[in-house]
Amino acid sequence: MPPTDDSPLDRGAAYTAEAQRAERFNVLLLGRTGAGKSTLVNALFDVDLARTGIGRPVTERLTLHAVPGKPLGVYDAPGSELGTRSSELVHDLRDRIKSHTSGDLNEQIHMALYCVHAIDARLHPAEEGLIRKVSALGLPVLLVLTRAPLGHDGRLTRSAFEMAAYLESLQLPVHAGRAHAVVAVDDVETGESAHGLDALYEAMLEAAAPAVRSAIDRAVAKSVGRQSWARRRNAGMAVLKAAGEAFSTKNSDELLEKLISEVAAIYRVESGEAQEAAGTVVRLARTAWSVTRKASEAPSSGGAGTFADVIIEPAVITVIGTVWIGVCETLARGGLRTPDGSLDLERLRHDVEEDLLRRWRTQT
Repeated sequence: MPPTDDSPLDRGAAYTAEAQRAERFNVLLLGRTGAGKSTLVNALFDVDLARTGIGRPVTERLTLHAVPGKPLGVYDAPGSELGTRSSELVHDLRDRIKSHTSGDLNEQIHMALYCVHAIDARLHPAEEGLIRKVSALGLPVLLVLTRAPLGHDGRLTRSAFEMAAYLESLQLPVHAGRAHAVVAVDDVETGESAHGLDALYEAMLEAAAPAVRSAIDRAVAKSVGRQSWARRRNAGMAVLKAAGEAFSTKNSDELLEKLISEVAAIYRVESGEAQEAAGTVVRLARTAWSVTRKASEAPSSGGAGTFADVIIEPAVITVIGTVWIGVCETLARGGLRTPDGSLDLERLRHDVEEDLLRRWRTQT
């Protein structure tokens, strides 16, 4: 999912002024006691929240930790506040957001991370209500499923997957409509390996107001995001190479199949699954192309192969390749799965179709 510039936080002048960029990223940390909030923040930003030494109460229900040497401020709400006193917390947040939206961008709360432990059987109604209320204040909310281990096959364990699916079924007003599964640090006792921080970092960039993204990038731990960047860079180069080759080929099958295979290999997507997903993407590309360009205006493509009715032009290759990168990234993170772990083609169609149409319209 590409970053968008229509975050609720862009409504105020402080968020849309091109000249202003946040020097500090302020994140609101929410979740029950024991949900792994501190562990997540410490790993994500390479800090020790318990030893910052300068946490100060902002209200009775909020504490601000301004981290020395980091462009980071963490607003922490104790887990006990998420029950009967959640309405008071929301009142505090509303007052604070209202009093700062037209002021210094560095003093504003930019995003909320709501942590839920994967071992929990369900989300408490008070927590669900709090998420909805915080989102209604205009804050982007990311739902983080902590301690969500991967199995030997590299996918979420059954219990973690079922919890993630349950959270998604609640249709909460959170970024991407889903929980971002992570294990923040390696656990020698359980054998759980850290994963998911790269994907969470990218989701934060997507959800953030444009003026805040550079501060997020500077605040995260140096190790976070590097693997994702390398994969995306290599996949992007493959797309550029294919777009260049489009000038000299009329064989749509050969060109697109090669590109799809290369990008899938970069993200280590299993070949059978990649072929199934790619077939859906290309079918949607055909439909999107046909509704955004009149047949009489488009030159004919070569051959009668799988991709023959998709016009092979550099811009078209770039669109399909960019969308395919996004699909492979999601598959590599364990997304687009049904409860039994198979490819969720209905969700894939939903996620890809509008993106393709929007990109075709941009090209035309």
